[in-house]
Amino acid sequence: MIKKLIIACALVVALLPLPAVSADDTPKIVFPVAGEVEFVNSWGAARSGGRSHKGTDIMADKLVPVVATADGVIDWIHDGIRKRCCALGILHDDGWESWYIHMNNDTPGTDDGRASGFAPGIEKGTRVVAGQIIGWVGDSGNAEGTEPHIHFELHRPGGTPVNPYQALDDATPADLLASEQSIAEVATAIGATSFPDEVDTVFVVAAQNFDAETALTSIGETTTPTFVSAEFGLTRQTWHELDRLNPARIVIVGDDVSNVLYRQLEANTGATISRVSVVDRAKFNLLEM
Repeated sequence: MIKKLIIACALVVALLPLPAVSADDTPKIVFPVAGEVEFVNSWGAARSGGRSHKGTDIMADKLVPVVATADGVIDWIHDGIRKRCCALGILHDDGWESWYIHMNNDTPGTDDGRASGFAPGIEKGTRVVAGQIIGWVGDSGNAEGTEPHIHFELHRPGGTPVNPYQALDDATPADLLASEQSIAEVATAIGATSFPDEVDTVFVVAAQNFDAETALTSIGETTTPTFVSAEFGLTRQTWHELDRLNPARIVIVGDDVSNVLYRQLEANTGATISRVSVVDRAKFNLLEM
């Protein structure tokens, strides 16, 4: 009787939806869909064939952009040639992996299943950055006949899936990140044009609390290269420019640039790193050094 009771309790527990993991247990990510969405915590819900749901369904209109949630490499891809279209997985630089399933496979305005759900250049081994468009929302695979959505999964280093709901709820909106990246990329382009040779000092400032026009005007007027950090750090182009300029000193302006980036700059450049506060952010090029 006791054994039967234990087995029955185990079955009941197995059928209950598992709770969302805490934010501390999942990586900080960019939201994978760049548009209006709806999603609920459906982790563990019953699915056909006796399966349970191992992700979160992000409901959105067909052809809304899908973006990479983190910097990484396309680890696998189902392109419809050898396997059922359209899905892929991104292996993040920190070892986590994100999966994007049911991407578009239809010619716009149809449900013909004759198109690709991936952005140009997206294939196995392609390197992507957080916020980069990798494809579009669809209803491919076994989602044909349902409302368009992306089935999104997060897997720990080693492959164990975890409930992504809390990570999605806390994620940086893709459109916000795109705005910050745009500021960073323009600043980098200005630096590349204005400073063709190595320099002694560069500034690093945060994008999220800067008005874009004011920040870029200041960057264009400064006599020292200034690079902008988005929430997830410096863009790849900015890292390349830092390597090219080879500064002896990097000055982080204000408290909005993360300590993580401070440590990354220490580890990946030969520069002396320091941080200063600033009262008038629009005039950080006038700081007394």
